Formats: sequence, structure tokens, C-alpha cells
Amino acid sequence: MSGIYATWALIPDQIRQGQGFETLITSAFMHGGFFHLAGNMLFLHIYGDNLEDDMGHGKFLGFYLLC
Repeated sequence: MSGIYATWALIPDQIRQGQGFETLITSAFMHGGFFHLAGNMLFLHIYGDNLEDDMGHGKFLGFYLLC
């Protein structure tokens, strides 16, 4: 495996070996293509906006990154 996926995607075997813990964060931002990214951004715009209004900016950012 080479390229962007080998570097930034979560590979469970690497985690079991004690490596690649940064991919627990970076893999959340990987997308399967333009329409996958566009669909996620549309969902975030529609539902995330309302949730951010209720939670506040800082708490929503923390919740988003935690999820």
C-alpha cells in the first residue's frame, strides 16, 4: 500500500502494533471522492448548524472532533 491512504488512513494492524495513532484523527477527514465530500458537507451544513447554535462554537468543535 502506498500513497495518501498508507500515510493518512486508519490501518487497524498498525494500531495493534502500536504505530499510526495519528490516523485515528486524520482518517476522519478522508473521503471517497468529490460527491462523498459534498454529501458530508451538505449534511454538516444542515444539521451541524442547528447543533452549533444550541451548543456554542467551542463545544460544537470539540464534539465534532471527538466524534
